[in-house]
Amino acid sequence: YLVRLRDFMPMELTRPLPEPNNPVERGLADLWERTVPSMTIDWRTRFAESTENLLNESLWELGNIHEGRIANPIEYIEMRRKVGGAPWSADLVEHSANVEVPAPIADSRPMRVLQDTFSDGVHLRNDLFSYQREVEAEGEIANCMLVLEKFLGCDTQQAAELTNDLVTSRLQQFENTAVNELGPLCSEKSMDPPQRLTALDYLKGLQDWQC
Repeated sequence: YLVRLRDFMPMELTRPLPEPNNPVERGLADLWERTVPSMTIDWRTRFAESTENLLNESLWELGNIHEGRIANPIEYIEMRRKVGGAPWSADLVEHSANVEVPAPIADSRPMRVLQDTFSDGVHLRNDLFSYQREVEAEGEIANCMLVLEKFLGCDTQQAAELTNDLVTSRLQQFENTAVNELGPLCSEKSMDPPQRLTALDYLKGLQDWQC
């Protein structure tokens, strides 16, 4: 099922998509056809990778649910970046704002930090707001507050405060990277003014999304 989804994300625009057989395939086919034509091959590759991570890593979450296993904090943060939709949304910011990240910096460490801290902030905030519904009402086990409760042996209020501290630290890291590392990175890669402006517009897109 998951392997077949790759057929709905061809890198070549002339390659026809197969006939969708279910809602996920129909949604992916529609999304691909509406976003990809205006983006470069670099963006398509990154977006396809984010989409595969989003779908494939859900098996990790399903496996934990089946086994009744709660992840440790380090594993949870790492996997949540892939299972959650924020990295996927970060790619779509480029399309919606028409500000594709310049290729020279797309895979750089500062850009990865910006995208990771963006993702962590979005996902951990969601864990705070959805704890009562997802954990207490629905029995979910993929929630940072629950992970901290079990791993540290703390109560719900303490777990909420620790999760909020993590959100704050990720936002601060995002801001620090944006202020102190993006400019030097653009200079290091000899980017021209339009490319620099594009990078700043993308950064603003990530900030606006979080608001």
